[in-house]
Amino acid sequence: MANFRISFIAILLFFLAFAQNEVYSQNTNDALRLGYSGLGSNARALGMGNSYIGLSDDASAAFFNPAGFGLIKKIELSGGLSYLSFKNDAEFFKTTTNYSNSNTNLNRISFAFPVPTTRGSLVFGLTYHNTTDLTGALKFDGTNNKDSWVNYFSLRNNNIPYDLYLSYPLRDAQANYIKDTTIIGSGLTQSGNILNSGVVNNWTFSGAIEVYKNLFVGLNLNVVTGNYESNNDYYEEDLNGIYQGETSPGEPKTTDFQLFYLNRLIKWDLEGWNAKFGMLYQFNQNARFGLTVQFPKEFDIKEKFIVNGRSDYANQTYFLIQEDYSDEVEYRIRTPFELSGGLSVNFKGLIASAEATLIDYSQIEFSNKAGLG
Repeated sequence: MANFRISFIAILLFFLAFAQNEVYSQNTNDALRLGYSGLGSNARALGMGNSYIGLSDDASAAFFNPAGFGLIKKIELSGGLSYLSFKNDAEFFKTTTNYSNSNTNLNRISFAFPVPTTRGSLVFGLTYHNTTDLTGALKFDGTNNKDSWVNYFSLRNNNIPYDLYLSYPLRDAQANYIKDTTIIGSGLTQSGNILNSGVVNNWTFSGAIEVYKNLFVGLNLNVVTGNYESNNDYYEEDLNGIYQGETSPGEPKTTDFQLFYLNRLIKWDLEGWNAKFGMLYQFNQNARFGLTVQFPKEFDIKEKFIVNGRSDYANQTYFLIQEDYSDEVEYRIRTPFELSGGLSVNFKGLIASAEATLIDYSQIEFSNKAGLG
């Protein structure tokens, strides 16, 4: 279970993407979301803080260190379930709102098959594992006596409030355009919710061989499929009847403003592939050293980005034209190399392990931006 308390500023930053005339969803968070390796589902590994590269002596080696398959002497079938309960406590203008989301998944199922050999070992493995659960939730509600998003959009000449008759162009005496403006400011009740779901599925073929006494090397070939959906709602309501005049001069139906609503829906379908090399050396019966190289992961993403919005007045409702703000794009995310090393020591049944990982996240790349402006 995850619990977080966020501030008004954090919420504003999340909705900052709406402040551009042409809105696209791609940012560094998307790449980091896929670059994160996940936790796996092996209870033993989780109990050791996932410091498992220097052990990896079971079928979960497909996740940690493929060379560990070489230590398996018998056919092995194993798996795991995961249950994620995500809860947020959001404090927004001294109002606390609780929201949660949960998900249960088959996290991993692995099959290891040792091939009979006269010397050393040769082991193959097939694994399905869910490396990333994209479940998330957030809800907030409060009265903002300082500003509104309608005003924020208008000051930046954004088309959203203009198309909803919430703002209008300000002109000089010669009718030259100066900027957009609005009568709507503070005193609105602001609320919203963010609901995220999705998984990254990995279908892995592994092989390991003992190339020298007590020295094992292994390789993963991994095919990735998955999906992600983020549904974000935002509301501004004039519950106190502050704005009774025309929000768009000359439009009598824009009197008695009641509600501004904006929705952003992101849908991903993703596929990709990657490979991991592993090495494991067993010094004796009590100590092992492991090393892995995770090659860059390639994710091809087909994204639907849909924006809906409306403004409600006492006698009229205006809607955004969805096609003007929505798009379908395709792009690729490439994550960096990951170099990891680990050491484990078994002292009379008491196992101690440690590992370190080097990742240069500045090497994350977007490419093949079909459909992007």
